[in-house]
Amino acid sequence: MAQPLPVAVMPAESFLNSRIQFPEVRYRQYRWLSDEDRQKVSDGYTPEEWDQPMSAVIERIPFSDLGILQPKVTNLGLSQEQWDCYVNNYSGYEWNQLSSELQIHAVALGWTPNKWANRATSKPDVFRNFWDELEDPIKKTAGEFCYFENTWNEENLRYWTTAPPSEHTQAPTKPPTVAPSSTLRPTIAPLTSASTTPSLSIFLELLLVFGMAAAFMVV
Repeated sequence: MAQPLPVAVMPAESFLNSRIQFPEVRYRQYRWLSDEDRQKVSDGYTPEEWDQPMSAVIERIPFSDLGILQPKVTNLGLSQEQWDCYVNNYSGYEWNQLSSELQIHAVALGWTPNKWANRATSKPDVFRNFWDELEDPIKKTAGEFCYFENTWNEENLRYWTTAPPSEHTQAPTKPPTVAPSSTLRPTIAPLTSASTTPSLSIFLELLLVFGMAAAFMVV
């Protein structure tokens, strides 16, 4: 009997955008996507990019500019609203393309029209803080751009999505994090345990030494 597909953890907090439905499929680890869904995302993502939201170039492009990739996005189950808000956070919009309401929210986050024009290279200071360092009004405002704790902190999907029933093992330890203004995360080199079994050559050398010692004692 086929196991049900694993799902992403629905952010359980009051600051989640209430206007646009949470796109669960976008926050499912690549290794848990169906073969069909992997095919749909293959033109825009590597597996590593899929697991690290906002690292792929395609996610910096608004839905209206996706061109021939639009059908693959919609076939994946994402609407234009979900893509532009949750996936793109409206970063592909020009200032005058933002609604007047979003412009107000953007100003509350520290954006100005000039800063927005240079958003590819710099962000307001508030983006240097982790989610739990933000005041509630700022969290609510960030939610209007469909940020939530995990995406604001730029966390890899491996550390906050659920496992399928067949993989209910210990969750990976969350790595140290850096300022959320960068998608880079420190990596920890895998530890290789030394073998506790002596090599054959060492074993033979010991055998030879003990043999010589025994012969000497007999003499």
